[in-house]
Amino acid sequence: MKKFSNQFLTLLLVLLSIGALDFHTLLSHVYQGSVKSGSWPAASAAPLYANSDASTLQSRSRKPRVGIVVKGGSDSSLTKSAAPLNTVTTGGSKSGTSTFENPDGRVGMNVQLKRLERNQEGNPLMLYQRHINRANSKLASILGRTAPTSEQMQQALERRKLSILSRRDLLSDSTPLVTRSMQRTTNPRQEYTTHPESGGDMQRRFLSSIMDDLFGRTGLEGGSKAKSTIQQVANQGYPQADLIASQSDNLTLASAPTAVQSLGLDIESNDIGYVATIAIGSQNQTFRMLIDSGSADTWVPSTACAACGSTHTQLGSSTSDTFTSLATPFEITYGTGDVSGNLARDDLEIAGLALTNYTFAVTTRESADFADDTVPFDGLMGLARSELSNAGQPTPIDALYAEGKVQAPVMGYHLGRVADGYNDGEVTFGGVDPVKYAGNITEIDNVSTKGFWEADIDAVSVGGADLGLQGRTAILDTGTTLIVAPQADADVVHAKIKGSKSDGQGGYTIPCTTTAQVALTFGGVQFPIDTRDMLFLPVDSNDLEGDCVSAISAGNVGQKNEWLVGATFLKNVYFATNTKANKIGLAKLNTTDTSNSTSAGKSSTSTKISSTAE
Repeated sequence: MKKFSNQFLTLLLVLLSIGALDFHTLLSHVYQGSVKSGSWPAASAAPLYANSDASTLQSRSRKPRVGIVVKGGSDSSLTKSAAPLNTVTTGGSKSGTSTFENPDGRVGMNVQLKRLERNQEGNPLMLYQRHINRANSKLASILGRTAPTSEQMQQALERRKLSILSRRDLLSDSTPLVTRSMQRTTNPRQEYTTHPESGGDMQRRFLSSIMDDLFGRTGLEGGSKAKSTIQQVANQGYPQADLIASQSDNLTLASAPTAVQSLGLDIESNDIGYVATIAIGSQNQTFRMLIDSGSADTWVPSTACAACGSTHTQLGSSTSDTFTSLATPFEITYGTGDVSGNLARDDLEIAGLALTNYTFAVTTRESADFADDTVPFDGLMGLARSELSNAGQPTPIDALYAEGKVQAPVMGYHLGRVADGYNDGEVTFGGVDPVKYAGNITEIDNVSTKGFWEADIDAVSVGGADLGLQGRTAILDTGTTLIVAPQADADVVHAKIKGSKSDGQGGYTIPCTTTAQVALTFGGVQFPIDTRDMLFLPVDSNDLEGDCVSAISAGNVGQKNEWLVGATFLKNVYFATNTKANKIGLAKLNTTDTSNSTSAGKSSTSTKISSTAE
């Protein structure tokens, strides 16, 4: 009998490892057979592992419906312990009147941000070059300059490919192949990570991560909800959780929001993008929207679009009785992607706040960057200033303010991080969520004259040493993954990171074990970047303590003082905007467990958003 049990267990593990048996399905059957009815809360519609690091491994449904949709101002996922947005707190805002305060106690709205990730599509350096191309195109658009042509971007990819091949030839000629026995000592979770050149390697890594979850192996990536510090992650190398996420088309689901009228931000891949779910039309269809503070148009696919992807939700008169199509054409280009269609009107519901007869765009043509079935969002919500809109329409937050649904046109963003082992990202409409940050919000003037969110950089430092980069500005963009700096500035930053190397094409590598801390100073306050966020991808996924691709790259279309600052930095701050006051707010994150009822002295039953428009 014992021999039979061992054989059965071996067979079960083999089936799991090759994908012939789905672990989540198996586990759900085990639970159903062993747990009495009523042992699990009936109201919990959350999928298995929805609030743990294992959610990254969840299969994505054919028609994505991820996130929390607040209907009629309430949602079963918002418990009574969730923080009301308008309660006076002892921290989280300035003692005086702030453009982000809410003196009369009106309710604002929080929408959870969800990170979006896409399959890395091959070599990490090739993926890196695609991000550089995309960032350069976006920076050119932002600055009103000529963007790189398709031919130039393809040439950059070809040069990158040649440099990769040259590096491989050099390695094969002068160094022995790296084997597991020759690698430096790694922690128990990292030792499972192998380059996915075969399906077996991928399945073994998947199975190993499951075993970690089952048998309680620990590590920074293991799902602890206490936010880790930079000191804790020093010398640990590239996080395994990020590597797994980078090779997946799935989203890392957000946990329940910490304030009422809030929705979580799901994370795509290894913190590549962030997605919130809203409802549109008479049937309250749910749409997953990429949240982009660097553009100002909102659009979703039209039912008239024949090539907008088979997995994406579409909108039209056949799906909504309140839908009205307009004759006004619409088109917009985002870096290497673009969409076109026409304007339309319909009712939107965003975290319980209703926009009646709102004008936005429906697309009848999308480039593969948006239409591909692996893209885990349906549409895009632009949240820059409304004057940037191609359609000439107000952004959702400005429309909500115009209709009196929020007291001030304030947005608050907290971007989650896969490597934390959980995702507490959210976006707030009409105010900020004090549970997410500690101390005061630093208010900064928006210096952009074109509709972006742009702030003066007081200083850039590495390891506490000021690099002397004066007169720089940063465009803060949730829709950008990396930080793109002028070539000279990027060189200066990396010169202070021991072991860094330039590839001569705008990219850099740094040690995955670097302890060098880069920080940006705004409004007299220094905001450090977690060392994990400096690591975009490992150069060799067999060696998570070797070289990593730096998350700071060099741009070639800006001027010497202009930086494009994306999620690499924004994951480390609470980011807020106010279109009426034309102000930007930055605050340091609350590093305590925000999933508990209290944090940093702020009770989640008494915390309110701030949203003064003065």
